[in-house]
Amino acid sequence: MHKKIYSIFLASSSELAEDRKEFELFVNRQNKLLNKKNIFLDLVIREESGDTVSLTQKQDDYNKELKTCDIFVVMYWTKVGTCTNIGFDMAWAQFRYTGKHPRIFVFEKTAAPLKPVSNKDKNSFKAFQKKLNDTRHFINLYDDHHKLTKEFKKNLSLLFDDEYLKFGNNYPNNEITEYLYTDGNSAPGNFICREDEHHMITSEVLKGKDDLADPYSGLGKVYSQLGLFEKALDFCKNDFELSKQLYENYPENAGFKDGLALSYQNLGKAYNDLGDLEKALNSYQEYNKIEKQLSGQYPLDSRFKDNLSISYQFLGNIHVSLGNLEKAFLFYKKYIEIKKQLYKEDPENISFIKGLAISYQFLGEVHITLNDADKALKFFIKFNKLTKELYDTYSSNIDFKYGFAISNKKLGDIYIKKNKLTIAKKHYFQSLYLYEQLIEASPKMIDYSNNLNILKQKLKEI
Repeated sequence: MHKKIYSIFLASSSELAEDRKEFELFVNRQNKLLNKKNIFLDLVIREESGDTVSLTQKQDDYNKELKTCDIFVVMYWTKVGTCTNIGFDMAWAQFRYTGKHPRIFVFEKTAAPLKPVSNKDKNSFKAFQKKLNDTRHFINLYDDHHKLTKEFKKNLSLLFDDEYLKFGNNYPNNEITEYLYTDGNSAPGNFICREDEHHMITSEVLKGKDDLADPYSGLGKVYSQLGLFEKALDFCKNDFELSKQLYENYPENAGFKDGLALSYQNLGKAYNDLGDLEKALNSYQEYNKIEKQLSGQYPLDSRFKDNLSISYQFLGNIHVSLGNLEKAFLFYKKYIEIKKQLYKEDPENISFIKGLAISYQFLGEVHITLNDADKALKFFIKFNKLTKELYDTYSSNIDFKYGFAISNKKLGDIYIKKNKLTIAKKHYFQSLYLYEQLIEASPKMIDYSNNLNILKQKLKEI
């Protein structure tokens, strides 16, 4: 059976690491579905970092991929590097020469920058915008990765409608829309169940959940949130089988290999929800095994390092549930070692700072369980320091405000244990102040109100 393979070349700078990862996940999700239609979207990623390019192939291989790609995608935010500029010029020249290949899509992120933008970066941004204006090129604007994948989905659908992209043998192009999901705003047309269940799932989908791009793993998450853990496990198993099949068909594709790893993670969560801790442990071990392989294959790729650290976090969590606290501690140590390394390599990366902060929180909680209040205090102080840094820099960010509230409450609790009531009250009041703000912004969040009530009670008891 003949399979159509279409190449997508993605060029962007390192500051868009999270958006690039979501874009890659989107393509992998579509491949799971398009595989049934004998289509494969082959994604080639170029990540620009400073004056260098992070490659998993030689430069001449990338130039060849660029010249022969079917779709060329540029993503930029506060700057446009030399290599991205060159890539656009090559793609544009190729399009003018052929009159049809590649189709070029430009995405500009409009969200506020996370740090001050240098004059050099501002100038590169202005120069690229002038180039786009001179070539009369349309710019797709987006503020977050949800809008990014949604806009690319629209463009991808049009390419199928225009038959620029075609199905493999025996499949008409008019069926494509059913198989393209990104933002979860459409109920899967091929989802079969009892009418009342279908209505329930459709209602959940229509709430705009961004994680329902993949019908199997997405619906598994919905069932899990509804407390229907057996059904969630069924969908996670289906997702796993699809991921496994894709990886076995394309074992050299790092994205599919990582997709299989994430399917193991989802299986582990599903088994954990059902209380089957041994199967959850086995799934997390497979997840960790694959992420180790990917991190070893691509040592310069921070995504795989970060995923490996998360796999250690899950192993630590499951060993806590199993009562193996010493083992849990060892896995949390590995988790924090990678987070420290990522933070050291890119100290201005917000997600790495947050990840390191969370790792300190985990270690503090393990030492509390081990009845070692002194060591727990050391980690909670580090946790508090990093969450304060994030909150002070981005005080309107709900997530960072929540993290700072948690860290202050943790410090208050530990100082109570050490009978240092004055210091405990200081941190409790700081946490209470933050939770009051959080409730004002999100009054329906039960966790905020619960923690606020706990803090009020603790302050009464001191």
